[in-house]
Amino acid sequence: NMIKEEGNALFRQGKYTEAAGKYTQAKGNVSGLGTAGAGEVQKSCALNLANCYLKTGQLALAAEEAGSVLASDPVNLKALYRRGSALRGLGRLRDAETDLAAAAQAFPGDDNVRRVLEEVRQERRA
Repeated sequence: NMIKEEGNALFRQGKYTEAAGKYTQAKGNVSGLGTAGAGEVQKSCALNLANCYLKTGQLALAAEEAGSVLASDPVNLKALYRRGSALRGLGRLRDAETDLAAAAQAFPGDDNVRRVLEEVRQERRA
């Protein structure tokens, strides 16, 4: 999807708001097509949108986009990590811990997930 690729280029340049616009447009272009390829584009764009929203501090939107991926792919590492990170930023530490613990369980070799999970656990104890 060319529009998604334009979004990727903007993201690499640090233009997160502009990238989010491209991902939203690309997601809308394949909405309702019902093909496997369209579903993958939607999932990829939702994950990328979640990342853009994390970068721009739009944490509720980040959690929503990541959650849309988790609805059909409940152990998606990026979605669990991004929603967990967004929930952490929103002060919903118990929910963040749940997502990050699920990510750590599904992907035990991911040191970054384990590190952030431990930080959230420490914040909950504080």
